[in-house]
Amino acid sequence: MRISRLDDIEKFKVEEERLFFSAQHEEIKMGLTTDIYFIKTLEVLKYLKREDAYVKAEIFARREGIFCGLPEVLNLLKDVDCNVYSLEEGENFSAKEVVMRIEGRYVDFGIYETPILGILASSSAWATAARRCKEAAGQKPILCFGARHIHPSVAPVMERAAKVGGYNS
Repeated sequence: MRISRLDDIEKFKVEEERLFFSAQHEEIKMGLTTDIYFIKTLEVLKYLKREDAYVKAEIFARREGIFCGLPEVLNLLKDVDCNVYSLEEGENFSAKEVVMRIEGRYVDFGIYETPILGILASSSAWATAARRCKEAAGQKPILCFGARHIHPSVAPVMERAAKVGGYNS
């Protein structure tokens, strides 16, 4: 089930016995981590009877870097009727370059824009930082100890991005 109305969000409550506040995979797939205005956009499209509106969404970078996070985005959109075009994982990109394009009905994938942007921004930033460290280190091995500075639920994502960027381990 995916959320499609503001009412759906108002009904959602995090269980008190939950150990950590981070979103669970199912909650991300349901769209519970999206910004509210994307839900409002869905409501407007339904009100205007424009649910079939086919769009091309382009994601671009503000600064140059290393593209990372593609497998998670593809996993998120696996069951969504849309087409995804992007740079390859680990590829360099320049400022203002389109790194990913998603085509399909907005009502099918729009709810995932927030998590997609978060996945790509975080993973690409970590991969880019790792690449810069690797370039500065030359032939010296580079090790990643960044997990102590981020929430443990995303530590594996950061470690993977560092490897994409060039860290040895």
